[in-house]
Amino acid sequence: MIDPAVAEWLRRLTPEYFRSLCALPINEAGVPSRGDEVESPPAMPSPSGVAQVERRLSAQRAASMRGAVLAVTEAGLPGVFAYVYDEFWETADLVRGAVAQFAEVPRGRVSILPDAWAFRIPCGAEHRGWAPHRGSTLPNRTREGHVALVNVWVALSSATKDNSCMYVVPLTRDPHVPASLETLPEEALGEARELAAGDILLWDANVAHWGGRSSAAAREPRISATYTCSTETAIAAVSLAELSFERRLAIIAQQIRVYSEVDSTVTPAITAWADVWLALRSQITC
Repeated sequence: MIDPAVAEWLRRLTPEYFRSLCALPINEAGVPSRGDEVESPPAMPSPSGVAQVERRLSAQRAASMRGAVLAVTEAGLPGVFAYVYDEFWETADLVRGAVAQFAEVPRGRVSILPDAWAFRIPCGAEHRGWAPHRGSTLPNRTREGHVALVNVWVALSSATKDNSCMYVVPLTRDPHVPASLETLPEEALGEARELAAGDILLWDANVAHWGGRSSAAAREPRISATYTCSTETAIAAVSLAELSFERRLAIIAQQIRVYSEVDSTVTPAITAWADVWLALRSQITC
């Protein structure tokens, strides 16, 4: 028998429910490709494995996405549920140009992977982002020598040292690169990367990174969204044209399974929902 709390989430999480939370569109047939939205300086490749691009998203887009994350978290859901809205996948498409410049490959080589999360870090020293980790501990180069996996971090609010900006350890400063990627560097080697809303941060997936601690001096919650892109042929790549509402929920459920132990906003009921929803979906598609 399904737990009543899980059954309630199974009943509630529909397109109509999410439209009641936020006015952003949900096109149940798929997401149209938008291309690059804002002209900005290229994310030039760097031996550090890290690049920052200002104003990649328009102020309007950053504000609407920020509102969606606030809406779903205020409803008691993890921020990743904001990926039900078209705008989060349009933005994944928008950042592909910056990823291509960063990895020095044609834009058409960049695929969006079903790996994403949205964060709302409240104000106060008791709150912080995820602990230090790497996106990948495997060698991260294609046969041609390009970066294979790129992590993209999109600031939807300001991100400062006061409200939990990102910290990265450039590859050139990390004593464990490339021989011991399973080992994390000392946090003292981290560089704070402060961003304005609409800025993006890109890094080689081998780069060690973490979310800083918020503080009493924080003027607003830190809100952000993430993506992972591949410059190699990716069987699991997301097809925007085929991104139905059910497919979005499947990606969200899979992400909850992966990240539930590191994100305190994921409740046991939501973790159980993800397990049940994926099991039911598997039975239907078999």
